[in-house]
Amino acid sequence: MAGISLDFDVTFYAAASILFFASFTGAQNQTQPTTDPSEGGCVCVCVCICLCLCLSLSFLCVYVVGYKIPLQVVLLKADTQKWNISGEPCSGAAIDQTSISSADYNSFIKCNCSYNNGSLCHIVQLKVTEIDIIGPIPEDLWTLIHLSYLDVSKNYLTGNLSRSIGNLTRLQYLNVAVNALKGELPKELGNLTELLSLSIADNYFSGHLPPELGNLSNLQKLYIQSSGVNGEIPSTFANLQSLDTLWASDSELAGKIPDFIGNWSKLKILRLQGNSFEGSIPMAFGNLTSLSELRVSDLTNGSSSLEFIKSLKNLSVLELRNNNISDSFPSNIGEYQKLKELDLSFNNISGEIPNSLFNLSSISMLFLGNNKMSGALPQEKIASLRVVDLSYNNLGGEVPSWVNQQKLQLNLVGNNFTATSLNSSGLPSGLECLQQNFPCDRGRGTHYSFAINCGGEQFTSADRIVYERDNNTLGPATYYVSDTNRWAVSIVGFFTGINNARYTVDSSYQFTNTLDSELFQTSRLSASSLRYYGLRLENGEYTVNLQFAETVFEDSTNWKNLGRRVFDVYIQGIRVLQNFDIRKESGWVTSQAIRMEFKAQVSENYLEIHLFWAGKGTTSIPTEGTYGPSIAAISITPDFEPTVNNIPRTSKKKKTGLITGIVVGGGLLSFLSIFIIFYLVQKENDSQTNDDIELLGMDVRPFTFSYDKLKMATNDFSSANVLGEGGYGSVYKGKLQDGRVIAAKQLSLTSHQGKDQFVAEIATMTAVQHRNLVQLYGCCHEGNNLILVYEYMANNSLEHVWKLYKEGRELEVVDSAITLSESNEEQIRRVIRIALLCTQTSPSLRPTMSRVVAMLLGDVQVTNEITTPGFLSDRKFNRLISSISDISLKGNFTSFYNSSAGTSMVSTAGQSVINANQYPMFQDSIREGAQNQTQPTTDPSEVKALNSLFEHWKIKADTQQWNISGEPCSGDAIDQTSISSADYNPFIKCNCSYNNGSLCHIVQLKVTEIDIIGPIPEDLWTLTHLSYLDVSKNYLTGNLSRSIGNLTQLQNLTVAINALKGELPKELGNLTELLSLSIADNYFSGHLPSELGNLSNLQKLYIQSSGVSGEIPSTFANLQSLDTLWASDTELAGKIPDFIGNWSKLKILRLQGNSFEGSMPLAFGNLTSLSELRVSDLTNGSSSLEFIKSLKNLSVLELRNNNISDSFPSNIGEYQKLKELDLSFNNISGEIPNSLFNMSSLSMLFLGNNKMSGALPKEKIASLSVLDLSYNNLAGEVPSWVNQQNLQLNLVGNNFTAASLNSSGLPSGLECLRQNFPCDRGRGTYNSFAVNCGGEQFTSASRIVYESDNNTLGPATYYVSDSNRWAVSIVGFFTGIINARYIVDSAYQFTNTLDSELFQTSRLSASSLRYYGLGLENGEYTVNLQFAETVFQDSITWKNLGRRVFDVYIQGIRVLQNFDIRKESGWVTSQAVLKEFKARVSENYLEIHLFWAGKGTTSIPSEGTYGPSIAAISVTPDFEPTLNNIAHTSKQNKTGLITGILVGGGVLSFLSIFIIFYLVQKENDSQTNDDIDLLGIDVRPFTFSYDQLKMATNDFSSANMLGEGGYGSVYKGKLQDGRVIAAKQLSLTSHQGKDQFVAEIATMTAVQHRNLVQLYGCCHEGNNRILVYEYMENNSLDHVLFGDVQVTNEITTPGYLSDRKFDRLISSTSDIATKGTFTSFYNSSAGTSMVRDAGQSVINANQYPMFQDSIRDGR
Repeated sequence: MAGISLDFDVTFYAAASILFFASFTGAQNQTQPTTDPSEGGCVCVCVCICLCLCLSLSFLCVYVVGYKIPLQVVLLKADTQKWNISGEPCSGAAIDQTSISSADYNSFIKCNCSYNNGSLCHIVQLKVTEIDIIGPIPEDLWTLIHLSYLDVSKNYLTGNLSRSIGNLTRLQYLNVAVNALKGELPKELGNLTELLSLSIADNYFSGHLPPELGNLSNLQKLYIQSSGVNGEIPSTFANLQSLDTLWASDSELAGKIPDFIGNWSKLKILRLQGNSFEGSIPMAFGNLTSLSELRVSDLTNGSSSLEFIKSLKNLSVLELRNNNISDSFPSNIGEYQKLKELDLSFNNISGEIPNSLFNLSSISMLFLGNNKMSGALPQEKIASLRVVDLSYNNLGGEVPSWVNQQKLQLNLVGNNFTATSLNSSGLPSGLECLQQNFPCDRGRGTHYSFAINCGGEQFTSADRIVYERDNNTLGPATYYVSDTNRWAVSIVGFFTGINNARYTVDSSYQFTNTLDSELFQTSRLSASSLRYYGLRLENGEYTVNLQFAETVFEDSTNWKNLGRRVFDVYIQGIRVLQNFDIRKESGWVTSQAIRMEFKAQVSENYLEIHLFWAGKGTTSIPTEGTYGPSIAAISITPDFEPTVNNIPRTSKKKKTGLITGIVVGGGLLSFLSIFIIFYLVQKENDSQTNDDIELLGMDVRPFTFSYDKLKMATNDFSSANVLGEGGYGSVYKGKLQDGRVIAAKQLSLTSHQGKDQFVAEIATMTAVQHRNLVQLYGCCHEGNNLILVYEYMANNSLEHVWKLYKEGRELEVVDSAITLSESNEEQIRRVIRIALLCTQTSPSLRPTMSRVVAMLLGDVQVTNEITTPGFLSDRKFNRLISSISDISLKGNFTSFYNSSAGTSMVSTAGQSVINANQYPMFQDSIREGAQNQTQPTTDPSEVKALNSLFEHWKIKADTQQWNISGEPCSGDAIDQTSISSADYNPFIKCNCSYNNGSLCHIVQLKVTEIDIIGPIPEDLWTLTHLSYLDVSKNYLTGNLSRSIGNLTQLQNLTVAINALKGELPKELGNLTELLSLSIADNYFSGHLPSELGNLSNLQKLYIQSSGVSGEIPSTFANLQSLDTLWASDTELAGKIPDFIGNWSKLKILRLQGNSFEGSMPLAFGNLTSLSELRVSDLTNGSSSLEFIKSLKNLSVLELRNNNISDSFPSNIGEYQKLKELDLSFNNISGEIPNSLFNMSSLSMLFLGNNKMSGALPKEKIASLSVLDLSYNNLAGEVPSWVNQQNLQLNLVGNNFTAASLNSSGLPSGLECLRQNFPCDRGRGTYNSFAVNCGGEQFTSASRIVYESDNNTLGPATYYVSDSNRWAVSIVGFFTGIINARYIVDSAYQFTNTLDSELFQTSRLSASSLRYYGLGLENGEYTVNLQFAETVFQDSITWKNLGRRVFDVYIQGIRVLQNFDIRKESGWVTSQAVLKEFKARVSENYLEIHLFWAGKGTTSIPSEGTYGPSIAAISVTPDFEPTLNNIAHTSKQNKTGLITGILVGGGVLSFLSIFIIFYLVQKENDSQTNDDIDLLGIDVRPFTFSYDQLKMATNDFSSANMLGEGGYGSVYKGKLQDGRVIAAKQLSLTSHQGKDQFVAEIATMTAVQHRNLVQLYGCCHEGNNRILVYEYMENNSLDHVLFGDVQVTNEITTPGYLSDRKFDRLISSTSDIATKGTFTSFYNSSAGTSMVRDAGQSVINANQYPMFQDSIRDGR
């Protein structure tokens, strides 16, 4: 058959990326705006993962990372009739008023062409959804930094979500939902602070929610359901105060539901179902008075009440299912008049049902089942309440008359109603047997088995079990008792989002692992609870067979395959299956039936099987409402010898007829049975004569076709249908009656393949079914007719391609619709050769991906020596591998070029030759001629290791510097060049003194700042002669291998600034020769290995920001050679060890921002060699300065924030080498010694935030130019030196008098920044302020004016605004930076805010940054802090590994600890972060303090990158202000002010009266003709004037008429803002009145969606009623159907685009992104399409098939 080898199946790997490059010439008209060159390429991506360039081989599939990839290319094209016109992406609909959500455009972009005076366009919106793109998201996507809208939902995107997503800081809408993305969510999502809507739902993510998402303070909608995240909801989510929607169901979110959710006052929709939360529902939810929908279910280990719902009167949906709620109904339940759906099922709610509950005006569905309610049913019920579940309670009494209401669904199963009341109620019969304890036939039983075809007709299985029908129409609150009273079913649950849902599902699938395929073609469903009961059963042990089939999800690799139906199964109240997933159990093969067998004890004559949805699984794939339990069939059989007859009991009056019927029927049955048995025995004997095949012993039996069916399907096995022949026989194409196309493989009578092999093939193919294997539908084995029935694959096979290639006819595989040029043909031939290389059986014969790319680009020649793909025997390639291994052991490789072979070779000294393509590291270094053997050669094992290492890291040696002629140890690798030379990278150094100078070992290796990504290969640790290893500043991941202990000769080791993780290997302690070790700036965890104490030669140890924790091991006392230790920003804890005081050689010690506690060791006083000592942020202790008395060599002393309670040492003046002293944030008291201000070397002094008193010293040395004395108790006169030029002096928060300050010459306003902020105390002047930190004055989209804060400030400065409304104070020096700027600015566009410019500047500080609100009216305020992190890169590079971490205090209360802007933004630079807090002002000032507590990195991407940063602040009152918010004026201005107010007030009063009169008159006129009231609509539309629409439609010209209907006419028009509209005008004769007009407005404004036409607004003046819709460009469906519009013949196969097509699309888009803005023209002489970038370099457009059809003649 086509696509199937007749004798064996071939599985192979194939991979190739297709990109064609060429240069041409031409000219481009530049008059119109063009797309940003860096963006134009990103809309065209083309990655191919196997044989490609339009090969029409869609049948043939290969394994590539687990996906089934058809061999044909996906060409995703822009619609050149709509956008990308003439190759310019930003054209046509991309720049008009067409909405990105238009269903007519996909894929689609929108552009903003206002840049560079209208000459440059940026892509700002991108939609590629529901196209089943397969593969990872290319990094190029994250370069589209102007995007504000990105929707790639409903595809099959795989891999991790890149941290580079943090680049898209302007994003407001991000949707990656319904894909196969995995890995942890990048913290850079927290950078997207402009986000309004974020959906990561329905993916395979893992790990915790990044706390950085709490930065998204503008976020309104968050969808994380079924995303895979776990852990607790981060506390930072408390900042998401703008949220109105949160869907967070079906995850492993755990812990307690946070109380802070109750502060999300704007929340309208909250879904928390099927998680791992425990505890109770927070009472704080009672604050969410805006909620319209609340769904919380499946809480564990707690008990909740209904108290919190008392104030939630806006609820329309309340679902609190399965939460162990122990309560009764709230007394005010009758007040919930908006409530439509209430589900409190599966709780412990007690008491009677309130009558008011059944009479809520809006209620339509009520689920109260599985509670403890008692009493009678309410006597009255509102008619709209049509779904009522009261099952499994303690209800009783009379059944009221309303139970017979038409279309009412009522479930009363499991209550205490009497049989009398039920039988007289008119309810469906049998309910009396389904009351509590199932009273019918208790104690005796009448049955011992039953079987049900759930959802289907009666069916008799192959093993003769009769499955009774279960196809009654049931609904969300129903039950059914079978006619025989043998079994019953009860259903509870409404499918959210579906009206009139079906509670059965059917399909035509053929299930190949069962003889009873039809049994699995129907299933019964429920949205919540599905119970089956066995009634009147004889007591005893039973076998319960549950049979399942999942037919809703597709098998193909697309988004519709991503759904998960998950539920639990209970039998007799015992959970036997938890989180059961039918598809997972079936191996994700739809045609596989599932059978589960259980044992159950029946002791009270009934059996209950309960399938229960606990909120798990997806709910909207492939359609809304796809979830809940499902079952195909049930059969119950006894494990004992029954004593009952299994026949239903009958009444006495029926017994005579019954007996007669049995006797007569029995006689007939006996006769028929004898006849049938005789016939079957005879037929079996005949069959056995020719056929001894036994299929019954197979575990998975195939479906059996009759010979007649296959004869009919293949047209009597017509020769016209023969697909191929082989040793087995012939393969015929056929078509079954159900429409399936098959390949029937018929065993020839002369075939050597006998019946045993026939059975073996069946057994194999049924057992190993997989999405990447052709499917065996079944078989036929009648007599000598042995036939295997496979699915038919549409095109030819790899063998066919190989045959064409060998015959030189390979171009025949190209789609005939494609016109080929000469250059195309050569490129295609190259691609086919490459792809055939990729399909070789032996891995050693397949090129590496890097070599594939090089061959595709033409950089490397493609060999013509290709063996038959996939058909090499094991012996052949095993022998090949063996010979290669053998050669690798013989010695040194030298290389030459074999011109006759046309390929590179590598030879040993014995000149045995192998192909060098397996050594890509040295590929480009091969030269002609033989290798000189006189020079020393590199150890072969090290060559191999280095080659493997460089290949893995995708780097090459510089063959001009070293690795000359393929010899690594050559050139500069063996001369005097230093390994640290910046001109060499990567670089090695060798020692060639081994074996009398004939052998070299690699002794030094440097691979740094190349951004290598991925783990460190094990090969590195085989380079055992290394003494120097530097792999710093890359992006190395994974653990540090224990094999590092092999490198015992290492003296210098640095793995700093990478992304390494895990615990440090104790084998580091083996490296006893180490002099320097750096593991800094990584993600390690765990304690420092005690074995590091073995490194007694170690001189320098850098472990800052490494991630290590715990106490410093006592073995470190042995590190007596240490002169440098950097150990800041870690979780090192406990006390600082005293033994550090014995490290007598120590010169530099940094211990900042750790978790140490206690005091500083007095033993530090022994470290007399110290030149730099930085210890900060100690807790739970108090230190003194006693120990520093002997440390006279110090040049830097920083003891910040250590709770030092002391005064200055008496000998402080002796520290003449001291340049920088920081003792800030301690409790140092006493006066400042004069000598301190006159030390000869001192340049910076930070003494702020202490308790010093007295006056300032009268003299100060001139070199002391940075002086912080803020927040002390200093007073007295201000000395004259404060006016020294270039002096920075901060005196904020002291007790100097206003007079002394005002006369000091210091910058004004300091008098208001004294202790207790004395200005305007007790009265206040202002009620708000806003600051653009670091930037110019700015007015936001919400009209807030942010005052400028762009003064040049420094390490000890302050500034008070001109209005005295606010001030700022800065303290701190950036270590390692001279003349640092305390402002950072960028050109980033922040996509999650309308105020992008506001975030382009930020104010920085190295230690402390305070902002003050001055003269504020006392009261409660909202403080909005706005942040942006623009210093770090979003791409996966070492420059992205930095962390800026600080704390935030408001009014002295810490509101943020260890706050990381990038983490909060999700590591996305273009995301602004907004944080909102509440603060009380009681003394007319507000203080916002940002403080660096030593945490975070300090030198990534450059030295001195740390400390607090803030972009903007706004403070607004939460009360009604009594002040005018205007600065106080002097007395002489008051008269003018009063006069102005009086005159202005009079004019305003006159105008107000006039306006009110005019509006009242206008309203009266309007009411005369128009009683339309739009005010009641929740979402009111924009209202157009009639004149506006008259102008837009040219006075409703007939030339603009689009159509007519019963409503009236529809006119095309164009508004003044450029939008094209369709104006739907109500005719005066229309039957659609005003109510319907209002209804349509209400509907269309409320349900706006990307798949619906958008309602722009309406007009309702007098009798003029007009609806204004967006204009849809391409007419309507009826125009297409009835021929008014020409339909293109160029239609691609719908819904079957292959994985590879989209991968290829993604790849070429990535590539184009690097080339520039693309416009296109047609080169008539070349006969090919061209694409030109801004630089006029021309490339062949055929590599960008997305734009291929858009190319036209040049304009």
